[in-house]
Formats: sequence, structure tokens, C-alpha cells
Amino acid sequence: MSQPERESPEGGIKEEHVQTVRVVYDSNGCLQVACHLDAASGKQVILWDDILMPFKDAIYVQSGIKILPFLKSADLRRLEPPRIAAVHGAVLNVVIESQAAEEEKDNTVSSGAGKTLQPTKRLSAPNTSCNTAPIAKRPKGDPSSSLSSLSSAASTAASSAASSATLPPLLSSTPSSQSVPIRKYISTSTSSTPSSCSSNTETDDLQDAKEQVAEGGKYYNGHGVEQDHQAAMSWYRKAAAQGDAIGQRYVGILYDNGYDVPQDRLEAAKWFLKSAVQGDSRAQFCLGTMFNEGDGVAKDSNKAKEWLLKAALQRDVHAPLPRHNAADQGLSEAQYDIGCLFERGQGVARDRVSSLEWLHKAARQWHTDAMVMIGSIYHSDDSKDYVKAMDWFLPAAERGNPRAQFYIGHQHYYGLGVPQDYVQAKGWWLRAAEQGFSNLQACIGGMYMEGRGVSQDFVQAKEWYHKAAKQGHSTAQYNLALLYDNGMGSPQDSVQAAKWFLKAAENGHAKAQVRVGELYAEGRGVSRNLKKAKEWHSKAAEGGNGVAEEELVI
Repeated sequence: MSQPERESPEGGIKEEHVQTVRVVYDSNGCLQVACHLDAASGKQVILWDDILMPFKDAIYVQSGIKILPFLKSADLRRLEPPRIAAVHGAVLNVVIESQAAEEEKDNTVSSGAGKTLQPTKRLSAPNTSCNTAPIAKRPKGDPSSSLSSLSSAASTAASSAASSATLPPLLSSTPSSQSVPIRKYISTSTSSTPSSCSSNTETDDLQDAKEQVAEGGKYYNGHGVEQDHQAAMSWYRKAAAQGDAIGQRYVGILYDNGYDVPQDRLEAAKWFLKSAVQGDSRAQFCLGTMFNEGDGVAKDSNKAKEWLLKAALQRDVHAPLPRHNAADQGLSEAQYDIGCLFERGQGVARDRVSSLEWLHKAARQWHTDAMVMIGSIYHSDDSKDYVKAMDWFLPAAERGNPRAQFYIGHQHYYGLGVPQDYVQAKGWWLRAAEQGFSNLQACIGGMYMEGRGVSQDFVQAKEWYHKAAKQGHSTAQYNLALLYDNGMGSPQDSVQAAKWFLKAAENGHAKAQVRVGELYAEGRGVSRNLKKAKEWHSKAAEGGNGVAEEELVI
């Protein structure tokens, strides 16, 4: 099997004319953006990245009162890279985030269905309901029954958005490459959430809270003002005092991250809870991960499961279009976490069917860790379906997931589901090793050291062992010391050998502990010290190393 090649991102698109654009309501600020001929649609298009270069806070583009959508494939997936159709002869209006939040509420546009939407509502598809799925309430009694009922509700609510859990992994659209760490996926948008679109007679107070959240957002992001998290906290607290879920969530974020306030995870959890009970999916996700990790709160897998399920049930239709992938990533992270909990039996009975169901939901959103988890299930001793495992590892590996790259290399190295091929194994392991994956750096060092699948090359072995050794990989440290000690790949160097033997020994490598004892006993590379020699031999013996036990007898 030849190594996969990536297509050039510019393939099939060539530059044609230009499109004139401006910031909305600013007729003097016109710019011209290059158009491209899109081979997929046959249309002249503008790349969204080209819009973002001059207008970094752009959220959508209008032609008159029409919002121009991103072009989509036949299965309604957004084409990548994101693009919109050019409208030649027209001047397009670029709406930026600060304008959407600050526009007067009576400036409206009409949707195709004749409904009137407020400017801040134009960020999402017309929708008169607050949530796309009901949030199941946690029943009293047995935690497993609670999880069962939530899972049932989740499956019902998600059925329209997801097909069978056995959907093949080779998806047709290219995912966003955005990577968002846990609890950092939260959009900086101040657009609506379920709490602010629900019916409430105190309209003026709700509007005041929205304005306070918008003002806080300016200071939080530094939009039009100098970034000032303390000022942002002041505005968010005012909104939170009125019960605004977004304000409460952002107070939690500021405490969670310690932005210009003392970091206080417990206080963050309290504010996330206030927001989460009102249906804010992002606060629910934050709270669920805190319970899952025991971060600021007592670790509680049942509560983690409950809140992550609630977050995963929702579709965040109010997130700004250019940033919707960040919200989707957060929800896929929740789905992945739920799948892992079912797979590992943490806080719930181990359930492979439920695990795969949730992992598939995340994988459909191109969550590469979910793809790897599914692949590892097929790769495991229970299944040993290496062909299916490879089908899941490949798309994740092509998108840079080092664990997937490790597994593919492993299957090629041992001939699992594919013909044994050391060259392919090395190629995939190199991809992961170049990302700093120390285990694979050590593996490649071993291949060069022993000449497995490559020509024996002690210089290359030393280079790869050194990369892993610097990250604290004890076996790499030990093998690097052996190369120095035996003059392989460079002149013999007892001092360097002693240095790396000692590092490996300090990391608990038993053989290295024996060698360090020998070095101190002989005074080779270090000053002779019989007391230290005995100490290191004792440490090795405590770990069950027979050689060290013999040394102690001597």
C-alpha cells in the first residue's frame, strides 16, 4: 500500500474576477476581493478566509437584505474551504460581530418565509423555539436508570440528525481543522441562548441584561476598547444578577481561567451550574467536564454523564456562522466523553453498544479521538477486526491524530489486517514522531538501532532517541546512554552515558539503575562513590531486578 497523498488545497480553483465588499452601512470603506472559479459548483466564489483578512470579526455577508449562505455539497455539507457565491455588479455588505451586537433592535430584515428577525437573530436559521431537543430531567433513584432515561431521550432527539451507529467512517466532506481543548470551545459570541429566548414578562430587564452581556463581550474580547477582563466581569455580573445564562456562564469562565481575578474553580462551577440549569449547553458541557475530571468539584461520573448528555442533546443554533464549528466541536467533545465513559464503565455499567453510539455521533463531526477510540475497539482482543479498525484509523491519521498514526504503523509493522510492511510502518510512525509523540520517537530510534525495516544507522538512532529522551522517555534515555557508552554513532563518551543512564534511573528504569550503580562503583563518567553505588543497586533490587540483587550480594 502506498502512502496516502494529500490533495493541494488550491486544486481546481483558479482566480478570475474581483468582488467589491464593504463593512455594512459604510459606503466609503469599499474593498475588492479576488473571485475564484469553483470547480465543484462551476460558480465564481469568494473564499471566506479572504473576507476574514480585512474583516477579522466578520460573521456573514449580505447582498441587499439577503444573507449569502456558504456553498454546500449535494448532501448539504458545507464545502471546505468555506466559500460564498460572488454577486458581480453588486457591493456586498460584510456584517461584523460588534455591529450585530450593537445594531438598534428595530433594524430588521425579512426572511424568505416572511418572518421578521432581529439583527442578533440573523446569525442563525429562523427558529421560533428555544431548543432543538428537549432536555431530559434527572429522575430520582438509581443513577443507572437516570443515565438510561437520558440516553433514551438523547437517542430520540438525535435520530433526525444522525443515522445508524454503524455508518462507515469514510465521510464525504472535509472537516474543520480547528482544534479546541476541553472547556475552551466556548464561543465569545453574546448571541441568544435558550434562557434568553424563553417567554418572560420582564422584557425590559432581559433586554438590559443582553446589553450588559454585549458590553462585557467588548471588554472580554477587546472589540473597540482595550481588553479588560475586570471590566468584563463587572458587566457580566450585572447581567448574571438578572439571571442571564450567558452572563452567568462568562462569570464562570473568568473564574475558571483566572482572567484578572483569582482563579477559583469551585466558584466557576457554581456559576456554570446557574447557567446550566437554564439550558445553556456550553455551561452544561463545562460543568460535565469538571465533574468528569474532579476539577474544582468532587469527581462524580454520574453527574458528569448527566450534564454531558444534556449538552450533547442540544444543537447550538445561535452561534455565529463563522464560529459554529467551535460550538460543534464542544458538543462532539461531550459526545466523545460520554462514549468513553460507557466504554470504560465509569459511573455506569460498561456498555459497548451505547459507547459506540455516542462515539459515532462525535466521529460524524470529525472528532478524530472518537474515530481512534472506535478503531481501537475493533483492534482490541475482543474484536480483532483489523480491517474495520484500519477504516477508522485512516481518516483520523490523515488529519494528524498521532494515536491513529501509531495504530496504522503498528498494524503495518505486525501485518495486522494488511501485508507486513516496515516501510509503511516507519512512514506512519514518522508522522506521529514529528508531532513530538515520544513513544514513536523511541520506536523509530529502535528501528534504526537494530536495522528493522531500515538500514542500521546509529546516528539516526541517536537523533531519534535524543528527541524522546528530552521528553523524559526512560527507555529512550537508557538506549541513548548505551549508544554513548559503546561509541555507536559518535565517539565513546562516558560522561554523556552517565548523564543519560542517571536520567533513566531517576525515571524508574531498573536496568539504568543497575548501570548507574556500576558507574559509581567503577568511577566511570562520575566520581567513584560506593555509597551511591549501593543506593542505586538497592533501588533496582526493590524493583525486582535480579542483576541488582546479585550486585548487592557481592
